Amino acid sequence: MARSVGTADQNLPDSGWTYLSEEFIEDLEGAIVAGQTVSSVLHHYGINRGTYYSWLAIGEGRMLRWRDGTPISAEMRTNCLRLFKRVLRAREGHLRAKRQALR
Repeated sequence: MARSVGTADQNLPDSGWTYLSEEFIEDLEGAIVAGQTVSSVLHHYGINRGTYYSWLAIGEGRMLRWRDGTPISAEMRTNCLRLFKRVLRAREGHLRAKRQALR
């Protein structure tokens, strides 16, 4: 992964909000393709599973408001859609590789 856990911990915002970064998405893609768990990447970045699955739900269009009722911004919807598409592509790549290995 691109950065050490110590650095990831230092970069966590004090507010409790988590930033959906390109670096996180790249590391997540790599882990999925390599057959590693999503949880390992989430732990590395200090992101809770609920946040990750909310991001995916936003990307899929299943979630339009945060749990507190606040509308999700257009920028966040765009970032979550980017995450959703890339996770889906990585999962498909991993499954394709497994299928080819069975032949």
